Amino acid sequence: MRILQVILAPRLSGADVLAKGVAIGHQRGGHSLCIASLMSEHDDFAHISAELRAHDVTCLFPTKAPGKLGRLLFLHRAIRTFKPDIIFAHATIPALYVRALPTRVPIVWVMHSGANDFANGALLRAERIFSGRAKAVISVSQKNIDDYVKEVDSHPSMIAVPNGVDVSRFTDDALPAVPVAHKQIVQVGRGLAPAKAGHAVTLKF
Repeated sequence: MRILQVILAPRLSGADVLAKGVAIGHQRGGHSLCIASLMSEHDDFAHISAELRAHDVTCLFPTKAPGKLGRLLFLHRAIRTFKPDIIFAHATIPALYVRALPTRVPIVWVMHSGANDFANGALLRAERIFSGRAKAVISVSQKNIDDYVKEVDSHPSMIAVPNGVDVSRFTDDALPAVPVAHKQIVQVGRGLAPAKAGHAVTLKF
């Protein structure tokens, strides 16, 4: 199968890194993969795009930031060039752009947002227009689905694939506690968006 993944911008963010991992996994599974973007590549993504190409994943990124019409044209060319059997659009804006194109390729929209994107009136109106163009909608939390149904309407094919860390996997009550002078937690990340702060896990000792 020929699978096209569409992202907003090749940058070091959760959705784009997830798309990279899925693309490499599918490529290893014998499928042909392409990642296309609406915006040009950020410097912090260079090592990731190199990894993608090393795994024979095609990368189609604009060389410079296009305007709205330019994004549509670039994406249209990417679809005609790669000829996908299915398209996965990661996040709200890429999903709107790909569904605005006259393509018969099935489109799956993956909602990554930690906030309610449909609080934005323009995005809400656009989604109500293009909602039916998605064959399926995948969300990373039940809240995404609840917001969608509340603001837009129900979709015939919606599924939540929870995104996050299962803390229970890192605990083992069967093992004896090791006494230490004090407990420390180290969190490593690029940053925590305010919209996602409510999803943080609090550990008590």
